[in-house]
Amino acid sequence: MRILKILFVQALLLSGWAAAQAQEAPAGAAAPSEKTIVDPIGWQPVDPKTLGRAYRMSIMDFDVQSDNPQYKYLGKGFSEFISIELSKAKGMAIIDREKREEVFKEQAFALSGAVDAKNSIEMGKMLAADYLVAGKIFDLMGNLTVTIKVIATASGEVAFEDKVTDKLTKYNYISSKCSEKIIKHFFTKSKVKTARAVERPAEAVIKFSKAVDAYDKKDFEAAKKELTEAKKLDPQNAAVNLYMDKLFTTTTKFKVMPEFYTSYENPAYLGFLTQDKAYFTQSGVAADKDQARTPQDGVQEHSERTGVGYFMPVMKGWGLGVEYVRFHTRDAVLGWQGDPARLGGKLAIVSNENVTTTGAMLSTGFRVTRNISVGGDVAALTKTREYWIQDVMVDGSANPNDTNGSYVDSPDQSVLAYTAALLVKNSASTLFFDSHYTTTDQKAEYFDTVAGIFRQYDMPSVLENTLTWVLNQKRTSLVVKHAVYSYSGRDYGMTRLMPAAEQRLGKRFSLRAGAELTNIELNGEKSTGSGFMAGGSADLGRNWTFDLNWTSRHRPSRNLSDFKFREDLIFFTFSRSAIFFGG
Repeated sequence: MRILKILFVQALLLSGWAAAQAQEAPAGAAAPSEKTIVDPIGWQPVDPKTLGRAYRMSIMDFDVQSDNPQYKYLGKGFSEFISIELSKAKGMAIIDREKREEVFKEQAFALSGAVDAKNSIEMGKMLAADYLVAGKIFDLMGNLTVTIKVIATASGEVAFEDKVTDKLTKYNYISSKCSEKIIKHFFTKSKVKTARAVERPAEAVIKFSKAVDAYDKKDFEAAKKELTEAKKLDPQNAAVNLYMDKLFTTTTKFKVMPEFYTSYENPAYLGFLTQDKAYFTQSGVAADKDQARTPQDGVQEHSERTGVGYFMPVMKGWGLGVEYVRFHTRDAVLGWQGDPARLGGKLAIVSNENVTTTGAMLSTGFRVTRNISVGGDVAALTKTREYWIQDVMVDGSANPNDTNGSYVDSPDQSVLAYTAALLVKNSASTLFFDSHYTTTDQKAEYFDTVAGIFRQYDMPSVLENTLTWVLNQKRTSLVVKHAVYSYSGRDYGMTRLMPAAEQRLGKRFSLRAGAELTNIELNGEKSTGSGFMAGGSADLGRNWTFDLNWTSRHRPSRNLSDFKFREDLIFFTFSRSAIFFGG
């Protein structure tokens, strides 16, 4: 009975194939060639210049006819194999899987598995596709017969159909041969390179197909597990590697200490959240150092930033984040106190101030398209300040603003800051460009050593752009970060360029390093600064991650208006992902 059943199915397939070959195009229709594109309406050849674009094709999941439960998702795997092969062909634009699923979900379109004339026209309208590629997979005693059917969405007519039969272990050859037949139908003179009929472990295609199903269900942890196992079995498979890349998202690991009014995460990334994340960050100078501007004066500047935050996806394409931040500076201006000999030639403190800014930031990000997201945040902060000025000025004269070395508390200042952000990436999630611009109404003070008083100025607006390229099967990241600080009320300006690279070592560790080049303008005088960053990340298990960065760099002094300050910063983050939202 088993043999009779197989013979019956084969007879049906052959009869369908013969019927397809018997179909003829309408009289007068020209045969398609590599220089013609077939118009789905009336089968009349159209010059590519007239059409102005390539074919738009959507590859549907193939229907599986098998009693083997392991083959349940093969239709998804072969659909992706064929999509990737067809995307390499000139003159064909393949509608990606995510776009198709998104459109069908938005339109509440229920696909039963069979693509007939009626629903192919409807699907074509929704996807703006010229053709649909559908098919079936028949399990015939260890061999697979894969049928393909190309449907013109304008009419619902079958434009072309064919089949390929071989072992499942030759899945690369089967999908490549199906793609070749489709391409040859439209471009008869084109040369198509077909994969060799090399056998691979059948488990590889089974695991990849399961990964695609998990990806559709947004179970990215399960998808990653299946893809990792499939990659071990078939390391060079293009579809497996593409899906591994899709599961990668960039992080802020290359960030040094953010400004206190700038969010730890670019808000635009929240539009791509699939997991929630809680984190604790701490950063500050590695060591206090007295830095001399001249033999007569200098400065000491210390800063530290603490942040606690939480990000979460609200729904697909929308995420929210909240962060509590505390930023503290402890600065001193140094100078001679009267007779240098009396002090043993040491610099003494002329002025001292402590500033603490605390508050919260609320961030949001929205995914506009599959590859573009926008976002922003609002920060509401409070600044507290205490300071004192010595009774003797740098030149030894009396200080009219004498506070006798006692701290004076300034009135608390309410601070607002606003951020606008953008993220653009490619479909494979291997190239990212993100940008954010932050401005604040906070005031800061610097010490005028001539007048012996503090003068107020506006904190800078910050524009930061980052280009990230992920390669080597997501083991290597190349990054270029560009930041511009614009001051108002001071003749100041600063631009930073930071190239860096990260390499993953094994499954749990990665190392990174980069340079920092700075152009600084102080009171009309231009100068340059240099620096470096180094760091690493460790996967601690159970979704815990530890990031550590060390940065050495130049920046304008907060206190002396014409001085370039050198600082060393340590920045570390503990974070945990998938606390409440795992996929």
